[in-house]
Amino acid sequence: MNKLGTHRDWAVPALGVVMLFLAGSGGCGRKSPQYIPPHHMPAAGTQTEIALAIGDSFPQLKAVDVDDNEFVMGPDQYGSKATLIVFWSTWCGFCMQELPHEVELSQQYADAGLRVIGINGDRTPEIAKRAIAEHQVPWTVLYEGRELTISRQLGISSWPTLILLDHEGKVLNACPWLRSHGIEVLPDGTRRQVSALDWTLAKVLGTGKLAQEVGNLSDEIGPMTVMFVVMGILVVVAVVLAAIAVVMVSGLIALMAIIIVGLLGNARPAWRWVPIVWLLLATLAGLAVLGIAALWIAEGP
Repeated sequence: MNKLGTHRDWAVPALGVVMLFLAGSGGCGRKSPQYIPPHHMPAAGTQTEIALAIGDSFPQLKAVDVDDNEFVMGPDQYGSKATLIVFWSTWCGFCMQELPHEVELSQQYADAGLRVIGINGDRTPEIAKRAIAEHQVPWTVLYEGRELTISRQLGISSWPTLILLDHEGKVLNACPWLRSHGIEVLPDGTRRQVSALDWTLAKVLGTGKLAQEVGNLSDEIGPMTVMFVVMGILVVVAVVLAAIAVVMVSGLIALMAIIIVGLLGNARPAWRWVPIVWLLLATLAGLAVLGIAALWIAEGP
């Protein structure tokens, strides 16, 4: 009788383990994906990724360039139509990847009233100057050092960060919009990928080089985006349900085995460990499925 009671007592904690595990498996802790709409000019007052909102005046910063010359960011330094400020460093892979195209754009729009000013956060000015020479950067580059003094003042926490100012030094556009990508429709109907920086400069500087504003393609891009979102949600739900099913079935089998062994008071002691081992294996299998699913979701398509 004591044996019977002892074995039956296994069922309660075992069931509790199964239910707690299932309850904990209900959410993966992953935030819903966020999508940037087709290219557009954000409205005044829209908060950017930094401490400035659209329409705010860029502060008159006092700094030095990579050659240790004093520089004051103010009206005298702005382009006649727009000023692009680029926060970059050589330790930032995306910064170096995008730098050549930014150099091309600075040359392309130089006569259209664009001025580019770089702000570098490398360990030493010499590192920055080597990159400037290698990529033939034509614009003034301020040096904030690894302390990132200017970045911290503006609330910048990711690189590269782009800020586009008008001729008065007010924020026209900034990240995250300036680093997104969309679709350009050419006159012959074909499409190509176009960056928000290209689209914005063409729009602000009035070059008319884009065949069609990407913002007008929302009717075509919208259904495609919705389709991918729905497909992604269905895949995530299917994987989570599969993992929960594995744990539930395995847990129920283990629970039944525990009860049966508990009822068989004369079972050999070695057999009494079978349901516990089965429960552990089932739990590990469920965790493995959830782990693989979490890694797949985190990496994205």
